[in-house]
Amino acid sequence: MDISNKTLAMFLVAAIVVSIAGTTISLNRLGQVKYGPTGFADYDIGNVTVNVGSTLSISISGDNTIAFGTCTPVGGQDIVLDSEGTGAGNCSVMTGAGDHIIVINDGNLNANVSINVSDVGEVHSGNFLPTGAGTKSWIAYKTTDVATDCQSGEIGSYTNFTSTASWYQACTNLTPGGNGIQFDVEILLGSDATTASSYIDTTFWAKNA
Repeated sequence: MDISNKTLAMFLVAAIVVSIAGTTISLNRLGQVKYGPTGFADYDIGNVTVNVGSTLSISISGDNTIAFGTCTPVGGQDIVLDSEGTGAGNCSVMTGAGDHIIVINDGNLNANVSINVSDVGEVHSGNFLPTGAGTKSWIAYKTTDVATDCQSGEIGSYTNFTSTASWYQACTNLTPGGNGIQFDVEILLGSDATTASSYIDTTFWAKNA
């Protein structure tokens, strides 16, 4: 059957109308989408990172000096003084309440704390109170757990310093963030002491427990 040019023209017009109608419907539906097509991804993933550092640190809390003041042997006898107040009646500054150094762990790692001193007294071939202090002087120390921060290794009784080249145990496991350890010293002034003035440098050092 032959199709006339008029019929072909009508078919073409109908096809165009159908195509336009379909395009209009598609555009209307796309218009209902909240975010229109962009050709790009509509989300991405970020990261938040944090690193917690390890810090080994100790410090002296408050006063860093133990002060006895002027101490005078009485009646030609040896006198023993300690920073907890023993023998305080022989000294001008020290009282029965004592005077201490408190060492705290202000890092976030458990610390093994040691002590070094700059002098050790005449008994151990040192120069402590060398002028008129007599020939019997010695120096000792102890450490006391203030609360429950020293988990091990405190020195509970006075122990002599015998060498300026040595490091002496104070606490082998001092935990962070607490009240620390109390450091005290004990000294002996000989009966032949006359006049003297001296001091001792005390260094506290920490390593990982």
